[in-house]
Amino acid sequence: MIATALLVEAILVAIFAMALKRRNRFVSHYPEFRKFYDYGILAFMTLAVSKGVFLLLDLNDHGVLELSQDQSAMINSAGNLLLLIALLMYVLGWVRLLDVLTEKYEIVPVIEFAGGENHEALKPGLYLCNLPNCYPVIAKPLRGRAGLIVSRNPQRSSGKT
Repeated sequence: MIATALLVEAILVAIFAMALKRRNRFVSHYPEFRKFYDYGILAFMTLAVSKGVFLLLDLNDHGVLELSQDQSAMINSAGNLLLLIALLMYVLGWVRLLDVLTEKYEIVPVIEFAGGENHEALKPGLYLCNLPNCYPVIAKPLRGRAGLIVSRNPQRSSGKT
């Protein structure tokens, strides 16, 4: 029983340490998720402290530590309060995550530029080209229109000039 409780405590501390170590890398890649990540880290820290408080009760139950009934009740209340705080932090983190995800994406209408009718009709939509050289394929339909290039992964320069 105590061994299991100690193992759970060690796992919580390890998760907290790993999350704290990787925080800067995560936040640099996803700055909009900073609060979500921070709430998660704080929740794991509070959960580890809460489990540490409950360990005192486990030690008391196994006769390793002598606590009075009032002390046990106070420690139990403190542990439950810390557990509640940790769960609230998880909830706040998830709410923040959902807020960011729902606010980040906004549908914006496409604006057509007036440029005469000397170009062929092109239906609105997404046109993908996976040929090695797509320029000749897209040059004619784009003639006279504003072009847009969307790249998910920007090209990296090779350092050669």
